[in-house]
Amino acid sequence: MARRYITGGLYTSCTKTKTLPSQSDLETALKKILKPVGKSLIVMDALDELREDVREELVTTLASLKKSLFLTSREIELDSLDTPKFYIKPPDIEFQSIVEQELTRLPKIKSLIQREPGELDKIISHIQSKSNGMYAIL
Repeated sequence: MARRYITGGLYTSCTKTKTLPSQSDLETALKKILKPVGKSLIVMDALDELREDVREELVTTLASLKKSLFLTSREIELDSLDTPKFYIKPPDIEFQSIVEQELTRLPKIKSLIQREPGELDKIISHIQSKSNGMYAIL
């Protein structure tokens, strides 16, 4: 059975009523989609960008699927998971090099650093202070 037919009724129902599916409907659809799939890995990035209550509920739901999870985020607390966690942060010099390479591709940044050479270091420093590496939850 093609996966698009598994959730077709949900899509049709929501389209007719011009509503969003409920959390329960989404959980049921996800379970139906993953049921015929054997061993699998669910990958989700930027967990920290979700509201805390939504994040907790999503992680609890994903954990209940009994599939392998690889979740990435800035460092956050997750009450619903008691699993290994590790912190990944590139060495400062490597991070600065990557950011500089990407920034200098942008025409407006190139123009800015030609006018004011010290600005590039300020921008890189600011980005580095906000990035805080990456936090992975297995």
